[in-house]
Amino acid sequence: MSTALGVEFKNAFVEVDFEEIEELKIIAGKQQAKKNITAKTSETSIKLRLYLICFDLYQFLVLIHPNYLEMFLALPS
Repeated sequence: MSTALGVEFKNAFVEVDFEEIEELKIIAGKQQAKKNITAKTSETSIKLRLYLICFDLYQFLVLIHPNYLEMFLALPS
């Protein structure tokens, strides 16, 4: 570090506050947990919307052809 600053030190001391580091770890962990919850909520919301779209499509197809479900189930896999 002294070389980077262009100054030479005979002795150098660094004070580390481990309690503050632990507090920052806890805060970072909480923020990560919030991000994970938001991502899961968003994924669930997208799945729900997709399900509702499929259900609306199914209802529409049944309106067009009342025997749609039976026809669909009779298709070979």
